[in-house]
Amino acid sequence: MADASDRRPAPSATGTIADRPLAHLLVYARNKRLTGKLELHAPDGRNGTIDLWRGRITATRTSPAVAYFGAVAYELGCIDTPTLDATLLEVAKQKRLHGEILVERGDLTTTQRDLILAEQTCRKVHALFAYPPEASFAFYESVPVAAEPPLTLDPIAPVWRGLRDHPPTESVKEIIARYASANLRMVNEGPVGRAGLTTDEMELCDAMAFKAMTIAQMRAASSLPSARLELLVYLLVITKCVEAQAPASSPSIPAAPESRPLPAPPSSRPETPRPLASGSQPRMPVMPRSVLTPGAPLPRTISSPAMAAAGSGEMRTVSMSFKVPSRPSFPAAAPVAASIGATFGPAEVGPVGIAERAARASGDALFESLGLADGASVEAVRAAFFRLTKLWHPDKLPADLEPFRVECTKIFDQMVRAHQVLTDPEQRKAHLDRRAAEKEPRPRKDVMRDIDTALMKRDFAFIEEHARALVEADGDDAEAEALVAWAITSAGEAPEDVLREALPALDRAVNTDRYCERAYYYRGVFHKRLGNSGGAFRDFSRVVQLNPKHIDAQREVRLFEMRARKGSGEHSLDALKKQKKK
Repeated sequence: MADASDRRPAPSATGTIADRPLAHLLVYARNKRLTGKLELHAPDGRNGTIDLWRGRITATRTSPAVAYFGAVAYELGCIDTPTLDATLLEVAKQKRLHGEILVERGDLTTTQRDLILAEQTCRKVHALFAYPPEASFAFYESVPVAAEPPLTLDPIAPVWRGLRDHPPTESVKEIIARYASANLRMVNEGPVGRAGLTTDEMELCDAMAFKAMTIAQMRAASSLPSARLELLVYLLVITKCVEAQAPASSPSIPAAPESRPLPAPPSSRPETPRPLASGSQPRMPVMPRSVLTPGAPLPRTISSPAMAAAGSGEMRTVSMSFKVPSRPSFPAAAPVAASIGATFGPAEVGPVGIAERAARASGDALFESLGLADGASVEAVRAAFFRLTKLWHPDKLPADLEPFRVECTKIFDQMVRAHQVLTDPEQRKAHLDRRAAEKEPRPRKDVMRDIDTALMKRDFAFIEEHARALVEADGDDAEAEALVAWAITSAGEAPEDVLREALPALDRAVNTDRYCERAYYYRGVFHKRLGNSGGAFRDFSRVVQLNPKHIDAQREVRLFEMRARKGSGEHSLDALKKQKKK
């Protein structure tokens, strides 16, 4: 009989694909940065396992096996038939990984190998989307290792591929019906950029970043087939890339038939974006990604027997539901867009848009100032310039915008500068080279190494700058968000009012990543400074649980225990421990 310590722990969540589509499972794990194994079993004997590390896929196994590495490399054109045959023989003899052999022989670079591994993983996950609704799933949560695995893949790409070929029809209908009348605005473009969307799909997402739209307005503005558009909305909803905005006070423009785009009013700002026909107008610039604020804290997994969801055929613990929001939530006011579409004129964007564009007019985003994507052709630059200068010339301003002549002149001058630079071969090349160098991101581990050095020097300005850059690159980077809060409070030494203002950022970091010891420790320090002994004890204890070698957290826990034993009356250790267990 196996020892009790060898027994497999109970799954954190179980159910069927009919109740929780695979897309929901993977997106939920991604959003909550879960670590563990997701196992699927089909009634016909097929099964698969997806390994997850902080919400990212690290490995996928299927039975029967699909998408062999060599076959994927050959289909991608990375190796030829003789190389495939020769290396397959070596794999059989040496019992080594095919990718390692190909890299060792010089047939692949390490970059090519990693790209092939990512494609192989996508194909394996795609095979799991073909499982019938009766297939069961079980998720076994575990504590993430500190070191990042060699392969980590954002689930968004395989999820979108699986949705396109194997859509969960009933779930899609439910989401579309639930959000049918909601004005949806793009609030998080990070996942969209990694999903592998087509140009038309990306243009619709860009339009939603500029202006909230109903599903009917999306159909009128986009050339996408209705079924594909609904799948895209479904993806954006479950990934929390869109939020429902409060309805506009003015009546909405009715949707035009799908076969004919809705024309925009000639003299006022359109209620729906202009038709997104490919090539008919410059593409709207991509909006900067907002940092999502997670919802309520995710409770810790409990060890009690799983609870059955009545009538659902699903068994799960309280900690994981794998559900999207039950209904759209309408915030009190829509957030102001971080950027205004450069393809509109002053009369359309209004005073707020003029001020926002004027504030950015002195920057180096020359393509963006003309409403173009970086690298647009010289012909596109000329066409955009001549069209926009007719709208923005200071001498052609409407009378009601005359008070904004200075701002419009600044915007116009930026367009002139953009035209001069981007149509001159030498200046254009220099600009593109400079922009490419600026966009080249440093590896996160290098940035974190520099931040750790700055922590020892107490260089909080450096820490804040670079941690904010990490948050902008990945809104789910809990460690970076915790570092921002730590830096702006000078390692928790700022006045109490500053600590209270920064505390919600640490709450978000903890809710985003339940294994982020840095966020827990920083929050414990804040609670201690603010006199919240119970909160401090819970956070320091959690740090010790995550990392028993954390000296500072160990010391804090020992101090709490010593004070309790001495009966100082400052707090009761037993009471704190009871609070911690709740």
